Amino acid sequence: MIRLQFGIIILFFGFGIGYAQSVQDVAALIRAGEMETARNHIQLWGPTKDLSDSRLFLKALSNPDADSAFNEYQLLIDKYPQSSHADDALFRMAQYKYARGLYKSAKDLYKQTLQKNPQSQLVQKSLYGTALCFQATDQADSANHYFRKCISENPGSSIAKLAQNDFEDQAEERAGQNQPVSPQSNRIEYAVQVGAFSHQTKALMRKAYYEREGFQVKLHQKSKDGTLYYLVWLGSFDTPEEARTFGAQLQKRYGVRYFLVSE
Repeated sequence: MIRLQFGIIILFFGFGIGYAQSVQDVAALIRAGEMETARNHIQLWGPTKDLSDSRLFLKALSNPDADSAFNEYQLLIDKYPQSSHADDALFRMAQYKYARGLYKSAKDLYKQTLQKNPQSQLVQKSLYGTALCFQATDQADSANHYFRKCISENPGSSIAKLAQNDFEDQAEERAGQNQPVSPQSNRIEYAVQVGAFSHQTKALMRKAYYEREGFQVKLHQKSKDGTLYYLVWLGSFDTPEEARTFGAQLQKRYGVRYFLVSE
């Protein structure tokens, strides 16, 4: 009797696992936030290279390793270029690159989303993402172009509101640039300014990006016309000539606008 009961338990447990293996069941688990359970079922689907596009997309979506998920999204696009999941995969790959500070790669992926499926529901988010990539590399005119497209193509949406705020911040940034701080000691140090933001969070993002690139970065504050700006300075030089040389190299490498500043 004990053996029989144990066998029945195994039978029902095995049935539960088998039932939840369908794409719809695993997608429901992911929507409910049951990622670990979803991953357990996905493991039963077999090798990654043999998965259908829908199963491959769910595997990447539930993957806790961002690098591995990126490769799975890439495999989906390569193997199933016409898949209904392809634009979503491209968009998520772009988000990954942006989060890593790889703005050029992110911009290229956002643009692929726009070009390959202009009817996608992700178009507006991709326009906004493209604008942020241009903004992060100080290409203000290009950033504003995409902010305006994002606003005009779906006015009133939450993404359009974000784009509008960023578009206005671009104007504030320009107004706050090229405002050198007065020297506080006999020795003058020179640097190059690569951003001025009215929101500290954006200044910290810019600072983190250049720190990852290996540069010495400082944040300064300056009030102008009643608005507090957070200034992002790179380098420390004894002469303005050295700072200008550094700024020119920076502009050539990153396409960033810079201003000579001192303290």
